[in-house]
Amino acid sequence: MPRSSVKLLQRLSDVRSTFRSRTAGSRASGDEAPHPFDIGLVEGHLIRLIELSPGAANEPLSMVVRIYDLDDAPSYDALSYAWNPATSQANISWHIRRATRQRRIPDSLFAALDRVRLRTESRMLWADAICIDQENPAEKGHQVAFMDRVYAQATRVLVFLGEDRDGGARDVVALLEEHVERMGSTPLIQIPVLDTDSVVFDDPRWKSLAALLTKPWFDRAWGKCVGDVRVPRTQCMLTTQ
Repeated sequence: MPRSSVKLLQRLSDVRSTFRSRTAGSRASGDEAPHPFDIGLVEGHLIRLIELSPGAANEPLSMVVRIYDLDDAPSYDALSYAWNPATSQANISWHIRRATRQRRIPDSLFAALDRVRLRTESRMLWADAICIDQENPAEKGHQVAFMDRVYAQATRVLVFLGEDRDGGARDVVALLEEHVERMGSTPLIQIPVLDTDSVVFDDPRWKSLAALLTKPWFDRAWGKCVGDVRVPRTQCMLTTQ
């Protein structure tokens, strides 16, 4: 790790330790740790991680953002989702000491965070729109260069596909499970190619699969090469339901 990165992490650690050793009445403003977005992560493999506070669906989202070296980071899940033009700032906040800040994030990420939030315990996450300072071009370029490592080191990649108003995602899961069980360990090249008029396709669940594949996530450049999900051990595809 570059020496400057070590010094930065040490500085953050020292300030936190000082803060914990004091009572609320003896805090000194000069000892406030720098906010995670006051620091450009442009060296080594420093990353931000989100500690998403527990809560029920549709409650205001709250999170703590901390900086870690990727090699020493705690277990986390990485979020993969499709960016959209619209943004939302409603009820998004993150805290460090007495500082509270808000930042615009894609609506799709807002929905994804609400979907993966746990009811009774916090959850460690990485999501690019929050963990990479989108207003810092130098940081964006540096972080994207090792983003594959961020996904590879995640415990899981949680792929958020978006809304599922008609419940078709459940049909798709059932359909795929049936075919996986039917094919067993048959090599892919030995699986027969069916004619388009095969009675197999009379199953209406194939239409649900076709609709699912039109989701914006599958149009992403990384989605096309399955870059987000090709290396971690476990992946989960999620919708709003």
